[in-house]
Amino acid sequence: MPKEPPRFEVIHSESNIRTSTKILRDRETGVCYLVHENNSTGLAMTPLLNAVGGVVITGLPERR
Repeated sequence: MPKEPPRFEVIHSESNIRTSTKILRDRETGVCYLVHENNSTGLAMTPLLNAVGGVVITGLPERR
């Protein structure tokens, strides 16, 4: 049985010594999430919102 790809993919990443910020995309729904991690305070994750407060949904690759 072929192994399925991970459900989430990193589509953007920025980091420095103390913090890391990533945008993840759900491969099944196209919904994007903002994930911010700070070495001293922990991790936070939230849906990425557009300018009018809606959830950012990006195009999904066609399934074969």
